[in-house]
Amino acid sequence: MIDAVTLNALAIVAIVGAIAGFIGGFVANADNLIGTLLMGAIGGISLSAIFTIAGWEPFISVGAEEFSLVWGAVGGVILGFAVGRSN
Repeated sequence: MIDAVTLNALAIVAIVGAIAGFIGGFVANADNLIGTLLMGAIGGISLSAIFTIAGWEPFISVGAEEFSLVWGAVGGVILGFAVGRSN
């Protein structure tokens, strides 16, 4: 079960990833920027969680598990840009 601290940290990473995904979709001239928001949140959570599990050092950490906001933003931009270009 996910505790409240970890869930809050993942929510913060998702917000950062969504904003970064919106920026990535805007750069990619996406038709649907709402989709890039959602994919940015997914990309932010996944990349931050993968690098946390792998033991990489977080640049700006949040939560007890130390999820990285920077890796969340990178994952959001990458996935938002990819979805924006695929339209």
